[in-house]
Amino acid sequence: MTVASLFFSDEFIANIFQSLNLVIIAWALLFIGPFFPRFKYTFITVDCIALVYCVIYLVLILPIIYTTFERGDSIDFGSLEDIHKLFQFKDVMLAGWTHYVAFDLLIACGIVLDAKYIGLPHAYVCLCLPILLMAGPVGVIMYILMRELFLTSRRFRNKKLVVMYMLVVMLCIMMICWIFVFPATGFMTENRTWLWGNYITTGEESVSTAVPLSLTTKYIGYKSVQYFHQFPCGLWVTILPFQLLPSMRKKFPTIHKMLGYMFATSSMILMIGVILIHNYKLGYVQNDYPKLIPLLLSQEGISMANEYGIFGIIARILLPYDRIIMVAISVWFISTIFFAIKATREKKFQQHRAWIYRHAASGLWVAVMRLFVVFGIFADRKQEMGKFINFTCGIVFSCILTSILAEIAIYEESLSNEKFESSVLLNKSSKNQEKEGEISFCTCF
Repeated sequence: MTVASLFFSDEFIANIFQSLNLVIIAWALLFIGPFFPRFKYTFITVDCIALVYCVIYLVLILPIIYTTFERGDSIDFGSLEDIHKLFQFKDVMLAGWTHYVAFDLLIACGIVLDAKYIGLPHAYVCLCLPILLMAGPVGVIMYILMRELFLTSRRFRNKKLVVMYMLVVMLCIMMICWIFVFPATGFMTENRTWLWGNYITTGEESVSTAVPLSLTTKYIGYKSVQYFHQFPCGLWVTILPFQLLPSMRKKFPTIHKMLGYMFATSSMILMIGVILIHNYKLGYVQNDYPKLIPLLLSQEGISMANEYGIFGIIARILLPYDRIIMVAISVWFISTIFFAIKATREKKFQQHRAWIYRHAASGLWVAVMRLFVVFGIFADRKQEMGKFINFTCGIVFSCILTSILAEIAIYEESLSNEKFESSVLLNKSSKNQEKEGEISFCTCF
């Protein structure tokens, strides 16, 4: 299909488009240049290339604007249809692409310079640059998070806690995407669509999926579950990283307190959603494996489980107790937030923080379990039995893993606090000794 041009010839457009591919030279310089500090022309070269593309954009856009007004075309930039009509012209599309190329390059250059200024190792920035090149805004978000984590790490007295905090942030980001964007979005409606587009167009389950299709679509039509479970979960994982930041408590105590109320409220509300899930029998055993479960509970199920080794045996042993396990996890989840609130009211802030760590672990196991399931850690995810084993063992081992990590975090923080307090006392005693020395020295005269 041939696409018309608004002002420029096809040959001119093709030549300009080919020249834009030279931007890869600038990106290569941004990747490699900072590793060689003696080479002083990295940023000058990149800025010059970006400037050339800005000039090209200006050369493209001015005639397009002139031609548009000369033709008497009225464009409503608040209308997606009008913008779509405008971008049907080759030269307009080329101008938009040039804008994208130039601005992404400038932003990448600014990010590399900013990282150099704050002392962030360039190797970390290199992780963001490919994403910035392919999906600009996502790369910017990734760098901002990395930057804040790096600056935050300077405020932590224990580097192990920094690593754990970064893991918590990444898990929270994953769950925010999971809940609000994909694959089991809370915006899903009866016709299986998001508010912004189609979600699932077929009822057929692909063998490559890590879970049955019903597991991601089972909340369709259950608005109470969406409002009392999915959305409070989204709020919970959004607030959690901010509540764990030491700087948030010290610099913004009022905001920290307000977010704490919201965090505790969301914890309690989402537990109402858990009760509703059990009431509607939407648990994974009752809803997602209706044919497999009776088979597993029969005598034949023993041999089936044995074929999958130790994890298959564990999954079958735990099967009759699935509701008890989920109730125990739910009770522990709500108990941890209760003890955290109680410690705050009693002004036992160290205990409060310990219980918040445990509460975070009792909620984030869900994110870790999803990673186990998606990557098929325990069994082949292409078969229904393998999917069930991954889900069941994922629940158990993710709960154990997050609980252990929470206790390690509590221990490391108490250890670093003891070291900090002892260093403060040592400094005070040394200052007192200096003062006593000055007094005794003065009394000699």
